[in-house]
Amino acid sequence: MAHQTTVTGRASELMAAMALMNVGWEVAEPVVDEVYDLVGRDPVNGAWATIQCKTLRLREKDGQNWYIIEGKRSNGGVYSSDEVDYMCGVDAETGDVYMTETRGLTEYWQRPGEHPAKYRWVKLTAEKEFGEVAAH
Repeated sequence: MAHQTTVTGRASELMAAMALMNVGWEVAEPVVDEVYDLVGRDPVNGAWATIQCKTLRLREKDGQNWYIIEGKRSNGGVYSSDEVDYMCGVDAETGDVYMTETRGLTEYWQRPGEHPAKYRWVKLTAEKEFGEVAAH
C-alpha cells in the first residue's frame, strides 16, 4: 500500500480537480511528472494555467488558527510563478478547496472563517448543488 502522505496528497489533487470542474474549469493531468499537478482552462478567459495542489495545514500563531498552503517543494525550493500559475490548498476534513496565484512564497496563510479575498485566496467547492455549477 502507498505511504499515507502519498494517499492524502493524491486525494487532495482529486478534490481540487473536482472543485475546479464544478466551477467550470476544464482540467487535465500531465502524463509525466511535472512541477505542477494539474493543468486547467479558465472558463472566463479561456487561458490555460498550471496548478500545484497541497493539503492545507492548520497552524496556531498568536492564539489564532491559520490555514497554510505549503509553497515549498520536497527539495526545499519554492514554486515560482514561472513554473506554476496557481497554488490550490485542500482541507482534507471539510473538502474545502482554496486557490491563490503563485507568488514565490514558502507558505500562503489565511485565517479559517475570514473572507478568502483578504488573503488573495478564492474558495471553490467540490460539491455541486442541485446539479448547478457552484462557486463560493
